[in-house]
Amino acid sequence: MALFALRVCLEATPPRPWWGVSLALLLTVLSYLGWRLGAEATPLWLAWVYVLWPCSSPPMAVVVGEIALLAWFVLQIGRWPRLPPAADVATFAVALSLYLATLAPTILPADSGEFQIVGPLLGVAHPPGYALFTLLAKLFSLLPVGEVAWRLNLMGAVTGALTLPVVGRTARRLSGSPWAGILAAAALGVSTTFWSQSTTINIRSLTVLFTALCCDRLVLFLLSPAGSKRGDRALLGLALAFGTGVAHHASLAFFAPLFLGLIVWHDPGLLRRVRRWPRYVGAFLAPFLVDLYIVIRAITGAPFGTDALVDAGRVIDHLLGKGFGGDMFAFLRLDRVLWERFLVVGNILDFQFGVVLLIVALGGFLLLWPRRKLAALLGGMWAVMVFVVATYRAPQSVEYLMPAYVPVALCVGYALTLPQRLPAADIGLAEAVWLAVLMLPVGYLAGRNLPSYRLLHHDRSAREYAESVLSSAPPNAHIIANWHWYTPLRYLQLVEGWRPDVEVTYLYPQGATPMPQAWPQRIAREVRDGRRPLIVTNYYPTYLDLPYRFEPIGEAFLVRAGPTHKVPGDLTRVDADFYRDEQPKVRIIGYRLHCPSPLRPGDRLTVDLAWQPLVRLERGYSFFVHLVGSDGVPLGQRDRRHDAAPTYEPGEVLVDRYEFPVFLTASPGDYRLLAGVYLTYDDGSWERLRRADGSDALPLAELALAPGALPPVTMHPLYYPLVNGAVMMGVDYDDTLPVRRRVYLHWRVGRRPASVILYADGQPVAVGSIPGDCDGGYVTVALDAPAGARLEVEVRDMAGKLSLRRGWWGVYRPARVPLPRARGTRHYLPFGGELALIGVDVGRTWMVGQEGKVALYFLSLRPIVNDYVVSVGVRGEQVRMLPSDWVPALGAIPTFKWVRGSIVRDVHLIALPEEARGEATVTVGVYEAFTTRALPPMDEQIARQGMAAVPV
Repeated sequence: MALFALRVCLEATPPRPWWGVSLALLLTVLSYLGWRLGAEATPLWLAWVYVLWPCSSPPMAVVVGEIALLAWFVLQIGRWPRLPPAADVATFAVALSLYLATLAPTILPADSGEFQIVGPLLGVAHPPGYALFTLLAKLFSLLPVGEVAWRLNLMGAVTGALTLPVVGRTARRLSGSPWAGILAAAALGVSTTFWSQSTTINIRSLTVLFTALCCDRLVLFLLSPAGSKRGDRALLGLALAFGTGVAHHASLAFFAPLFLGLIVWHDPGLLRRVRRWPRYVGAFLAPFLVDLYIVIRAITGAPFGTDALVDAGRVIDHLLGKGFGGDMFAFLRLDRVLWERFLVVGNILDFQFGVVLLIVALGGFLLLWPRRKLAALLGGMWAVMVFVVATYRAPQSVEYLMPAYVPVALCVGYALTLPQRLPAADIGLAEAVWLAVLMLPVGYLAGRNLPSYRLLHHDRSAREYAESVLSSAPPNAHIIANWHWYTPLRYLQLVEGWRPDVEVTYLYPQGATPMPQAWPQRIAREVRDGRRPLIVTNYYPTYLDLPYRFEPIGEAFLVRAGPTHKVPGDLTRVDADFYRDEQPKVRIIGYRLHCPSPLRPGDRLTVDLAWQPLVRLERGYSFFVHLVGSDGVPLGQRDRRHDAAPTYEPGEVLVDRYEFPVFLTASPGDYRLLAGVYLTYDDGSWERLRRADGSDALPLAELALAPGALPPVTMHPLYYPLVNGAVMMGVDYDDTLPVRRRVYLHWRVGRRPASVILYADGQPVAVGSIPGDCDGGYVTVALDAPAGARLEVEVRDMAGKLSLRRGWWGVYRPARVPLPRARGTRHYLPFGGELALIGVDVGRTWMVGQEGKVALYFLSLRPIVNDYVVSVGVRGEQVRMLPSDWVPALGAIPTFKWVRGSIVRDVHLIALPEEARGEATVTVGVYEAFTTRALPPMDEQIARQGMAAVPV
């Protein structure tokens, strides 16, 4: 281990030689003391694998070090007789610490925002009301620490942390090993959605806790002799836990046939012991008394959520959640959609655990199979939830499926029993090593998810949105909001007392009327009423048909019935006139700039640009805002065309919003933000207006761009260290444009700048550059190469000297770096800085009158907090169809649930009309659900063509 530690420290970037020497000496002394005391040190010999490994490989070092140290630790502590209780305490403490370190800091949107209101105010949530959850939330809101929203998020952390010891105890009952309990709890605790729900206030964490309690009690019952007192107590506990769970969320009621069948299978005599039945029935029904809270609050008038609870029938419907009845089993029909829904469930499970852990869980289930009752319990719970979720027409299936994650985690834990079936001489050593091996995919999952939840731990976007809108709203304004933003706005009003003069209204879905039509209708009614200033949170293209002005205000839009000549007071003034034919046409008055600090590749810039026509404009004018480097090439851009410009009054003030991400391939350095005006003509040509000094663009601001803080997410991870400290971290290929293959090279920057030369079949085809001396960070270099060629990369310093690559045994040698071969057509097309299209599966022949399938594969580049819609279009000379617009994965995995590295399969089923003939092109676009703001493709050539929907 001493040599292992020394090598790892020497290979670190930057190298840590003194750390390595000190750690090596310390481990030598500890090893000697352990040997003298008779400690078992066999697993530590595994460290020699990496000591003798010829290449520098951090992943290999992590794997070898984890197996050696964890197996050694397990052997040392495994003899402690109090291990099981201590394991439960440690599991809770570690889980709570992890969830606190990644806890959402403040207000949340949508349902979580609603729960942050009903808890402290003792209101009534959406059906079925969640009475028990609301009362517990009220208790957490009284804690004397942090803001109220944070205290309520803490409830999710505590609930999630409590669930894991229960799961661990159940796995321990099944396997007889305390380490199986730790493995099962760890697998569930770091799974994507469970971790997410354990950092926010939500109803799912409590649902999973009751699921785990039911499973634990039923396992204990099935392991007890039929008719025994222990079995009776377990059955009573099951009745109480199951009743409380169903009272909290009725979806758990689908487990009832499975539970009853297993009870009768294990103890048929219970059917004859009628005198015990009242106890079980009473324990099951008692928790439903808490629903009286809903009745009481409906009568007394809770301050939130009781407007519709005006009579007994409405209250009963609310408690039963009848409004969702039409969604249950909506997909239960033998057609293509049902099959795709089951495939979506598979994607969800992969999204949660990863393929390796799912294989481990399957292995654990096969090991459990001889114990038929227990196997029926875990398999049955999983199958019931999969069936219910696959046939349920509702968004966010990724959360509805959470009860099924409990049996998956238990099967992962049971996989640890494999060494007990092997003729090993030392079961303890084999189990310790096997546990260390099984913890590798758990550790990988934790390492993949941790950066995302650390970033979300600092995300205050919902509060910033709500505060910006409320603080900017005119006196006595009326805000019409979607559900996503309605709850944060109401939280600030009801809980923190913000702007009581402002009315906030939620615009409900309008039945068969699409929202892009429902919003303009509501806006027209409000404007005709004319009593209050109107603000809307949504923006749709249909607004262009309205005779109103939509001015950005905060993150929403102020609706003006007519022109205004008032200049907003919070602008940075520039007052620059633009001329055409020596006549001033347009004046750019000023701007507002919103961007993160420091600004990094993939981050979004928001610019509000105020301007006014100086004369009656003769035609439509277009405006642009570009982020450009020293070479003048845009590395972020947004344009807006005003076709209605001839109707604008001279001198009126208009404010446009320009949002765009910085290209992922932008190098660190200083950039200029430019704005300008231009005309486009029917033949595709364009003409920029000029200022008095002859320039055709107005400098707005100077911005400094820093390198990326986290390694880029890549489909081909690599590790090629160079002598100047730079490391190639990965490569991706994109063949979206047929004329070339785009090669994305991901680098950790070194101490000195260097040039990158891309070779195709031995010939140089492209040159790029890597910055240096950036205090660490990551950059992406994009180069073009012929499709199908064998690719290599060579790095030289700025003087042209060939950079050395660290080879076997740490020896540096000059060499070109061979890149993994790209087979067939590949995609790596980033949209914004948030997700990338990595695969397209389209059948070559579609039958008229039938459904064609387009399967898209997306990779999440960062944790996403916005709700995006994927739009798939099919266009041809004889094919004209409306695009298929869906939340990804048939609505099951919305983008605001994605974390870094998530891969989501998004299927679109498209029915071709009978008149369709000939060839057609499939296009893909991504836009924000509420504002319809397009998430632009970030290939420079595609972006400069202005394509929002890309032919794939």
